[in-house]
Amino acid sequence: MAITKLTVENFKSFDKLEVELRPFNIVVGSNASGKSNLLDVIKFLRDIEATSLENAIGIRGGAEILRNFNLDDNQVLRICVVTDDVQRNLIPLLGKGKFGIRTDQTTYEISINFNSSDVGFAVVTDRLVEHFTLLELDSSGSTGQSEPHLWKPRVPNRIALGQSLHWEVRSWGIGRALYSSEDGLIEFSMELPEGAPFSEHDVQYLYGVSTMLSHPEKAMLERSTRTLALYGAARSLAGISPYDFDPSKARQAVPPSGSRDLDSNAKNLSVVLRRILRQPDSKRRLINLVSALLPFVQDLDVEVFGFGQLITKLTERFSDKGHQLPAMFASDGTIACLALVVALYFQGNAVAMFEEPDRHLHPHLAGRVMQMMNEVTERTQVIVTTHNPELLRHANLEDIILVSRNSAGNSEVTRPADSEVLSHFLQNDLGVDDLFVQNLLAL
Repeated sequence: MAITKLTVENFKSFDKLEVELRPFNIVVGSNASGKSNLLDVIKFLRDIEATSLENAIGIRGGAEILRNFNLDDNQVLRICVVTDDVQRNLIPLLGKGKFGIRTDQTTYEISINFNSSDVGFAVVTDRLVEHFTLLELDSSGSTGQSEPHLWKPRVPNRIALGQSLHWEVRSWGIGRALYSSEDGLIEFSMELPEGAPFSEHDVQYLYGVSTMLSHPEKAMLERSTRTLALYGAARSLAGISPYDFDPSKARQAVPPSGSRDLDSNAKNLSVVLRRILRQPDSKRRLINLVSALLPFVQDLDVEVFGFGQLITKLTERFSDKGHQLPAMFASDGTIACLALVVALYFQGNAVAMFEEPDRHLHPHLAGRVMQMMNEVTERTQVIVTTHNPELLRHANLEDIILVSRNSAGNSEVTRPADSEVLSHFLQNDLGVDDLFVQNLLAL
């Protein structure tokens, strides 16, 4: 999954925001310009999916902090996110053959009205649209020329398929599935492509016509309220992982019972490393990647000591006796490099967001860090904030997003690559890093 477009109204420092995102996005701007707020829009959606809308608002200080201070109290907060999450699902239709829905794009929109109720808000709009291609599938007499894909049943246990198969595929065109929450009910409708060999009513029963939401402050994205049909589309937002590394926490000893997914601040780094280092191939790959940033690192290990606590240890090439250095004595930059490599290569994130990952790194590492981030964009969308001109020295202008504040104090987003003035500067041998340092990216 990748986020292709984000539209926002009345969120923190943004009164209005519309930005298209690329596989790699480098967010720059002066202090307090709104860079972190841009990332927080995406984290807000992820928190709704992972916990609840009420909790996502609460952990940000409540409605008073979440909405834009400059706007009227009666103005709604609105977020619309478009993703290119490709999913393939079978739809079982007895006597009609096998058909598949390949979801190519998903649009989710939510708007919230702030009021004086007990929770302080109510959901006004809650809508999810899946744009799909309807495909007829035939595995009999397949020539094996079609690309193999694993098609999953839209309704589990209705059809059991084993390994990936070669299917002969016939496309019936583009359709869409619409889910909307109105007055506490999730309503579903489907628009099939013209000429499809069955009607919307033939498949509607698979999705459920309506499902009751328990409260008006609930959202469809929440795990507690999702219907079976919404599972795949909503769950895609669970692949968003925000990171803001804190080396002081990442180097500490931790109990082995922590999450196997890297925490936002990397405090469970030892737990995650222990899992990676248990597999010889993964260990070899990890050490090679870390050594590309830190050539002095020869080996990594995670040791159990005390009352079952885990601590990371490094072996440096300078040590003839193979002396292991506990992570608590390693530099901030070393720990940050370890966490960055783990997050980029060993987490399977759909979207990885980093708050100033270069904060603890020497400038000479900027080129390699940028290379690594570009490497993973084939499978992971990367969004990173930075103040570091060294990173921008190795960046493509097309990947840069500039956040700035206008005269009213609201944050605005622009793409410097769209500026003719900047093109003139770049043609005269000024680098992107020079333009950033001289505060000329906004021209």
